Amino acid sequence: MLRKPLLALLATAFLAVSCGGTDIVVRSQEEEGPRFIVQVVDATASAGTGLSLTTDVDGNPHMTYVAFERSLAEGEPPPPPDPTAPVLPAVMHAHLVENLWTRSGVAEQRKVTPEDG
Repeated sequence: MLRKPLLALLATAFLAVSCGGTDIVVRSQEEEGPRFIVQVVDATASAGTGLSLTTDVDGNPHMTYVAFERSLAEGEPPPPPDPTAPVLPAVMHAHLVENLWTRSGVAEQRKVTPEDG
């Protein structure tokens, strides 16, 4: 009894799929004029305090900032230790060359908090 309506429904669905339109093609288009592109320079720490930004002769941005340890959400495991990472808080330098951000520590100090001047 249920077999005939099920076969009819299946045949209708198969016919609808086989007679469907062409595939959707998505093409990227370069925007004209100035545009704003967001880039995250340092997502490993609570960064951005004391930001100083300048450019070199080639127009590549260079910035210095103070990075503090990121506060973890409740139950979030701490990140794995990185022996090459600076001891936070630290004064950091980041620069962009050929669309690649490079970060390095400039100075490290242990007894500084975000509330300190």
